[in-house]
Amino acid sequence: MNQCSRSITNRTCWNCQKLIPEDRYFCACGKIQPISPEANYFSLLGYSKYVARIDAVELSNKMRAAQRQLHPDKFSRVSSYEQSLAADASTAINNAYATLASPVDRFEYILALHSPSESEHDVQDPAFLLEIMELSEELEHLLSDLNGKPTNVEEIPSDKRRHVVTLFNKISQFARKEEESISSLLTDQKWPDARLHLSHFRYFLRLLEQFRENDTAWKILEQVSADDKKG
Repeated sequence: MNQCSRSITNRTCWNCQKLIPEDRYFCACGKIQPISPEANYFSLLGYSKYVARIDAVELSNKMRAAQRQLHPDKFSRVSSYEQSLAADASTAINNAYATLASPVDRFEYILALHSPSESEHDVQDPAFLLEIMELSEELEHLLSDLNGKPTNVEEIPSDKRRHVVTLFNKISQFARKEEESISSLLTDQKWPDARLHLSHFRYFLRLLEQFRENDTAWKILEQVSADDKKG
């Protein structure tokens, strides 16, 4: 698929030779069409342009609506060529949804569409790197201290549990701030700045992943989440 910004043009139906818009899966004659080389993941799901901030429910609804058009039952009595086109379109829609549903993948995809030649190696602010190093060390010590602790969350000292929750919330807040910054920068087409903040975002996400990889820490967070829902 084309890695450029999309503009809707016409193409010719392989069956009836009529002109149809590039963003349509079907011609008016009812025949499914090949995926246009000008299509991108946003156009495949019905967006008129790239969107940095995506509503998860809206995205899911767009994906389901597109897939309903391509249900295998609708192509059981057509030619193998049309079945192949439907399968290709369904795969493309699934790939589009998976990419756009993930903030990191979505941001990377937008940058690939509009700023593919930018260097992947960004010069980091020393102050930011120091902050990451300090957070990483604090997290490493905390998770190391949790190793060997009781699997029953209630038996873990309350100060340790509070530390897990506090640090997780702190890093999560940093990550959300970066995500919002990237969305704004991409909307304003400030590609280099967006790329730099995307690298910051990845740092925070890697730290958050360490909580998930530690069974004890994750049980503490799950317990707190459950208690919050009850309260």
